[in-house]
Amino acid sequence: MKRVLVGMTGASGATYGVDFLRSSGQTVFTETLRDRFDIVGFDPRGVGASDPVTCLNGSAMDRLNALAQRRELRVIEDAAHAIGSRLGDRAIGSFGDLVCFSFHANKNITTIEGGAIVGGSPQEVAAIERLRFHGLLKRSPDEFEVEVPSGKANLPDVNAAIGLAQLQRLPEFNDKRRLLVARYFDCFRDQPLLRLPARGDEGHSWHIFAPLLPVGAHTVSRLAFIDAMATRGVGVGVHYPAVHLFAAYRALGYREGQFPNAERIGAETVTLPLFPQMTFEDVDRVFEATLDALAEVHS
Repeated sequence: MKRVLVGMTGASGATYGVDFLRSSGQTVFTETLRDRFDIVGFDPRGVGASDPVTCLNGSAMDRLNALAQRRELRVIEDAAHAIGSRLGDRAIGSFGDLVCFSFHANKNITTIEGGAIVGGSPQEVAAIERLRFHGLLKRSPDEFEVEVPSGKANLPDVNAAIGLAQLQRLPEFNDKRRLLVARYFDCFRDQPLLRLPARGDEGHSWHIFAPLLPVGAHTVSRLAFIDAMATRGVGVGVHYPAVHLFAAYRALGYREGQFPNAERIGAETVTLPLFPQMTFEDVDRVFEATLDALAEVHS
């Protein structure tokens, strides 16, 4: 039986695992570090040669790739949040087996909808190109064939044109995100309630800014905090619940308590506004609204 290692937070990880189950595979979850949303560790026994490994966290890639080399594994890297990020002197997507980027409307650059896969052997690239468009293989100008069943997942030309224009501005967008996040850290450095994410380094592209609420101490209701922020004109998201607690995995026997770090992050995380059009004044307003909302809902 093929197995796939899946990070514990993120919509992509959840769907990858379900898709793999559909192909008669088995999902093996990894635990998460509390502060870095990084992989703690996993038992690689039973994860055999050429099984895919999905990682949601770029900072774990060196360890994961080293394991993959030792055990002849394939690494499928979920870089949906990481376009423009760097691991040391290497750009995410410039190394590894297969790296998947998302161009959804809320990502650092967008094609409105869509994504890209980077890397792979010539045979894998050819297979991906067939699978993205009905499984069609064009043999000649007047002949084509369908060798495998597939769907339609190609990127339309209009979306691609938007993406090419966005790609030229990616460094600008990410630089602005870093400046805004630095402002968030300056604003929140002396407050005791929110647990801030690890600050990272200049290679971080900051797709989201997601501190943790003190929900675990039963002092703040996340829903009450979100509602309080909404009344102050600030939208707050949740990214993401712990994957193993979704119904698709509960049906396989997963339960609360198996991955406590991921569960605490999933229960406590909130996503504050972060996009390049924001100003420092916008960050300051979000900060003040956060303090007011926490004071309102804190018990």
